[in-house]
Amino acid sequence: MNKIKKRIILGICIPIAIFLLAYAEYATEENVEIDKGPFHFVTGFVFYNNSLNPSKFALINITNTDRGETEFTTTDEYGFYSFNCGSFSGPGWAPGENITITAYGNSSQCWTNWTGFTIGTVPDITSSYNITMETWLNFYDVGIEGINYPSNNSTLCPSPINYTINATVVNFGNSYNHTFPVEIYIYNESDEIVYSDLKMVTLPPGETSFIEFDSWEPSDKTENYTILVTTNMSCPNHDYIPSTDSKQISVHVTKRVMNMEVNKKVWNNGWNDSINTIINTTVSFNISIKNNGTCCDLANITVFDFLPFNMGYVYNSTFINGFHAVDPIISDNILEWNSTMLGIDVLDEGNSFYIEFNATVVEWGKGVNNVTVNAKSIPLWENLTASDSPGATVNAEANIDAVEILFKDKTEIENSNISTNFSFIAYAGGYNDTYGFIGFINANWSIINYASNASINATHGKSIEFNSGWNDGTAILTAEYNGHNDTVTFNINSSLFSFILYKGWNLVTLPCENDYNAYSLYSNIDACSIILSWNSSVQDFIIYVPGSPYNFAIENGHGYFVGTNNNSIFSLADIPIQTVNITLYIGWNILGWFNSTPTTASSLLENITGCNIVLGWNTSVQDFELYAPGVPNDFVIARGDGFLIAVGEESIWHREIKVK
Repeated sequence: MNKIKKRIILGICIPIAIFLLAYAEYATEENVEIDKGPFHFVTGFVFYNNSLNPSKFALINITNTDRGETEFTTTDEYGFYSFNCGSFSGPGWAPGENITITAYGNSSQCWTNWTGFTIGTVPDITSSYNITMETWLNFYDVGIEGINYPSNNSTLCPSPINYTINATVVNFGNSYNHTFPVEIYIYNESDEIVYSDLKMVTLPPGETSFIEFDSWEPSDKTENYTILVTTNMSCPNHDYIPSTDSKQISVHVTKRVMNMEVNKKVWNNGWNDSINTIINTTVSFNISIKNNGTCCDLANITVFDFLPFNMGYVYNSTFINGFHAVDPIISDNILEWNSTMLGIDVLDEGNSFYIEFNATVVEWGKGVNNVTVNAKSIPLWENLTASDSPGATVNAEANIDAVEILFKDKTEIENSNISTNFSFIAYAGGYNDTYGFIGFINANWSIINYASNASINATHGKSIEFNSGWNDGTAILTAEYNGHNDTVTFNINSSLFSFILYKGWNLVTLPCENDYNAYSLYSNIDACSIILSWNSSVQDFIIYVPGSPYNFAIENGHGYFVGTNNNSIFSLADIPIQTVNITLYIGWNILGWFNSTPTTASSLLENITGCNIVLGWNTSVQDFELYAPGVPNDFVIARGDGFLIAVGEESIWHREIKVK
């Protein structure tokens, strides 16, 4: 056996020796400077315990003690090593520099450690340093000190939330640095690996290290998981004995649930669902919002409170979590608080807040105050809406002791003389003997005709449309509610012209031949407060009120602004106007349409010389309607309507015919 090994050694050494001698001859002939040469080989064999058993694949550390530099190589399958200290693929050490050669190795019994060393110098060409390793026992164990995050038995949230699991590892040895793997495995309830990662760690003796693994995103379902972190060292590593250590924890992942709870209450000796009260009282409301979700926070919260028809917000009455806050944005009795006004950027899981405010009962009736809350869920940023509907109820109701037929402005409709083909809307108003007007009520409606053919469009409801028909006669309109009723008698006459004057401003003309002046017209209009005429020549109004000296005539074809304090019906003898001769001045002019056939703003603009703007008056919104070239609002102008025109040249207006 020894002879075979010697032959192997000679078979390897002889070619190397021949190569080195040839190089030496070459270097001498070429006068190479040996101390700066490319080749200075150290070679040798490594054995176990002075035996001829070679140390296969042992680690060789070659340290230049003069320079403090260390290089590495390994033995081959025969236990032989070679290392070039020169500059050709080497560190470039100079001959004569001191070196220490240390060998580390493992026998076939991996738990036994071996080492040996020798000292020497960098050779001119080559030197052989054999090393015999001795064995000793020294624990090089590495391990897991603990899993730091997450903690054992903690509850986690699912994706897209992720977790960076970290642990502390330790080198328990006292002599050598160790490089070793740290692995993590996460198992589900079926013992399936759902996640794994590996990190390589190098630690000096006695040191610890904080290791972070790649992030883990749990699935969005409720499940228990086991997290295992382990170190694993095994042969044929050369500088430590094998070691395995592990730590494990359990965690619980909860499925994400988006849920927001909204409640609306009214104060009634405590926060309750309803209150009975009367008109002109102030009540307090409470809106509570709670994040009942799991693994879900809320952002971009906006609260919409829908006040009922009979309630009005009391300004400067908002409190959020007991602290005074800004008033909401108010539009059509909808109160809005956005996240900025609420002062809440994020509502964490399980947290809540509340809003309190006051409102006044402005009308009789049963009102339900509803609330809707919109939010964005975190981390998915999905829309979430929750409501309390029906919310808090405010009952401001009283017994109905009487019924009256009214206009919308609550003015009583009196017995009247009206024209044929005349229409208006009538309302049934309920009255209480103590509190007065309660509100519009769902009444039973009927009509009796005597020679007339008046009609109504419904027999039950808060309002109906009345039409006088085309026959002369008498019509009696009745509204009935729980045995209480009211009637209005209309004498219908085709020789009259009738129109409605609404509370506020009206722009009208008297489309019939008449002898009214400002005083007599004012006196014949119910609740009239002012009449305005327009002087086109000076481009200014003439005002009539009681005591005014300007008792101007009411002229055919002219329009007048009439201000009234309530709705009323105005009728006059229908003596048609045949034509008019009105001078139109440059600037604004106010005219009145007296023809039985309606016209349009565009027709007026086209047929009136120099006209460039037409204005009508909308009584329901108390504002002008404008028509001009390019403006699509081509409104209708009916008999009795006044209108304004702007002209750029003078002319005479008769009835929509160009005359210069």
